[in-house]
Amino acid sequence: MAGKEIFTESVNENITRINLKFVSMYVVNDNSNTICVDTGLNTEGVKEAFDKLKINPEDIEAVFLTHSDGDHTGGISAFPGAKVFISSEEEQMINGKTARFLKLIHNKKPPCELTFLKDGDDLNVGNISLKCISTPGHTPGSMSFLINDKYLFVGDILNIKNGRVVMDRSFLQMNKEMQKNSIKKLAKLEGIDFLLTAHTGFTNNFENAMSDWK
Repeated sequence: MAGKEIFTESVNENITRINLKFVSMYVVNDNSNTICVDTGLNTEGVKEAFDKLKINPEDIEAVFLTHSDGDHTGGISAFPGAKVFISSEEEQMINGKTARFLKLIHNKKPPCELTFLKDGDDLNVGNISLKCISTPGHTPGSMSFLINDKYLFVGDILNIKNGRVVMDRSFLQMNKEMQKNSIKKLAKLEGIDFLLTAHTGFTNNFENAMSDWK
């Protein structure tokens, strides 16, 4: 994996987007602590991207998974020193209880120890604060993360098109009614500086992006 399939982009002084083929993960740092939201497709791509950024992936302290699909968990082995978090409601997707597609295809459990989160949990990694927001619909345990009260990472629960939040790629959504309710829940948040998605980039105009969902 090389060339245009991997690119890195500075969102601001605290956040870097890493795009691996068709999916993005994010690195967040406060100059003392560094965490990731999701892990991209595979370990090889992650290591190549981190090498470009001159960051040692072994220094990542925590990884927060928005859900268990393979394009979000595939690079987890690049972070052997990280504590890995995921929603407790997503456990059903990796323990064989709930199929991802066609009642036959199941997500794989990431090859690491997992710490499970609940809606409303608050955590701190150094000076980085996180609020966990349950946003089911794409999968039953999809979770968004509000970091430092102003950076909202949403995984696949929504996409951005022409600056506006949309529900698309309906074939990938396990429950569209839940998805709609989750987006409306997020639209009520205030003080958001950046809305960051996994597949359609990010915006620094949260109010405009969410204007159709108020």
